[in-house]
Amino acid sequence: RNGNRYHVTKNHKAVVEPTVGLYHLSNLFNGDKLLGTQVNGFLNENWQEIYRSMSPAISEAFAQVVGNIVNTIASGLPYDALFPVTGH
Repeated sequence: RNGNRYHVTKNHKAVVEPTVGLYHLSNLFNGDKLLGTQVNGFLNENWQEIYRSMSPAISEAFAQVVGNIVNTIASGLPYDALFPVTGH
């Protein structure tokens, strides 16, 4: 554009590996506090299994969000401004 090169990312990929998971869902079972506490406890005790089953979708969504942010920033700045060539 206007004689400048611009950076664009495609086929975004990401691997998200959390070290801890914490769930707190509210107003479960029409506000039944006992059931809500039990479900939240179960989710927190089993967060790794829950995450493992959801990780492909989470990683894909994360990659798309980060890729869109990078492309939005990069589309306004010429490639040479983002990655200047230095004499080093």
